[in-house]
Amino acid sequence: MMVTHDPVAASYSGRVIFIKDGQMYTQLNKGDETRQTFLKDIMKTQYVPYMRCWS
Repeated sequence: MMVTHDPVAASYSGRVIFIKDGQMYTQLNKGDETRQTFLKDIMKTQYVPYMRCWS
């Protein structure tokens, strides 16, 4: 598990959970996407303070 504000670092994981006000806000799963496409999806998602990432 990694906690980061860095979308590039998060793009190397398989799943990103966005947390807002101490609650799970939304999540993204990489699936079959390329890392670059996943990074774009992460950056399109509304900014929230923390992202928890799992490989």
